[in-house]
Amino acid sequence: MNRKQSKAIYADRYTILNGERSDTNLFWICVYCGMPADTRDHAPPLSRVSDYESFNLEQEFYLLVPCCSSCNSILGDSLQETILQRIEHLKDRLSSRYAKRIKAQEWDDSEVLELGRNLRSWVAVSSAKDLKIKHRVEYYGGYDSIADQLLLDK
Repeated sequence: MNRKQSKAIYADRYTILNGERSDTNLFWICVYCGMPADTRDHAPPLSRVSDYESFNLEQEFYLLVPCCSSCNSILGDSLQETILQRIEHLKDRLSSRYAKRIKAQEWDDSEVLELGRNLRSWVAVSSAKDLKIKHRVEYYGGYDSIADQLLLDK
């Protein structure tokens, strides 16, 4: 069964959760990493709903959550029972993918001043990327906002 057929059959099972908005309210925040969300993730994935049913797995929540395209593609159609397990799976994948960047030692201001202009610029850009990756791995705010919405629905 292709994605279009799966969506037609299973789309009504999913509850749309909005998560949290940015400080400026211009965009949704990815529930997995805290970056701007430009897609929505089906949890469990549309392509795996039939697997859940065939294994007699009880799926209490079928969620459609804001997600960045990076997290959505990393998660793909991986099979986890809960949204928290899905978040943890993504954190493990990000941690292994960016292990060197996460463990990168931060530069001291005096060290940066000793560098030439081009190298100083490269260090600034590299450090900003390292901080962004660390933030993505350590972010759990999206789970909190989803948990709040699910508790309110009950």
